[in-house]
Amino acid sequence: DRMYKELNTIPGIKAFPSNSNFILFQSEKAGPLNEQLINCNIGIRSFGKAPALVNCLRISIGTPEENSHVLKAIRDFAEGR
Repeated sequence: DRMYKELNTIPGIKAFPSNSNFILFQSEKAGPLNEQLINCNIGIRSFGKAPALVNCLRISIGTPEENSHVLKAIRDFAEGR
């Protein structure tokens, strides 16, 4: 719930509800965001231009500390840092 709620507060990010150990989210800048997360040593799955999943990324839910690291990296990207 935390990841879903916090991702949806980040401009340009739309997270989808999930009942599993991962969360799917969409961003018009999914490609560059994916590269940024890789550079931060954050493993993520990009769906590229897959039908119905265009600009979607999927990330597994981790520990609270890992999730905070991911959220910070995504916020930094959204804020141009």
